[in-house]
Formats: sequence, C-alpha cells, structure tokens
Amino acid sequence: MHPNSLKNLSKGVSYKPGQSGNPSGLSIVIRLRHKLQEPCPFDPQGRTWFDAISEAAMRQALTQPRAMETLLDRLEGKVSQPISGDSDNPLLIKLLSQLRGNAPAEDG
Repeated sequence: MHPNSLKNLSKGVSYKPGQSGNPSGLSIVIRLRHKLQEPCPFDPQGRTWFDAISEAAMRQALTQPRAMETLLDRLEGKVSQPISGDSDNPLLIKLLSQLRGNAPAEDG
C-alpha cells in the first residue's frame, strides 16, 4: 500500500496538537531553493537542477504555446484583464454609478 493512500491518510496525523507539523523548521520553499542549487544527478552536463529545469521549460515553450504562456506568467506575472460592462446589459454599470453618486436612481 502506498504511504499516501486514503486509508493511511484517514489514520490522522502523527504529531500531537501544539506540536509543529514541520519539525525541521524549514519551509518547503526554502528546501526547494537549496535543492535547485545542487547538481542534478540525471544531467549529463552536470548542471544544477535550476539550470536543467529552466532549459527543459524553455524547450517545451518553443513547441507548446500554453507552456510559453505559463513560463511568461511565472516570470513577468499575469497580464491584467480590464473589467468592462456589457453594452447589451449595462445594469451593473448603472448600479456602480448610483453607488458612487454619479447618476440619479431610475425607477422601474
């Protein structure tokens, strides 16, 4: 049985209330940053994990537009999407104008 199976997860946690679930004290982000700087044992060029993974991601982005979008989102942040009203149903725009005090309330 796999250690992460639902049966094993239903047994509950192995630490007591008030006891840290992370006894080593390092967050996964810090441990991952350390690991990324280590040499990758699977890389014939002897690069670090960071360099090997970065190149693999860029190669994938050359042939898969979604991979390129994901890569750019991670590097530059997602492009903001402006919110605009629907010209066929401007109710929301009218409501916001009324709340801001820019337009009189209409009956009906």
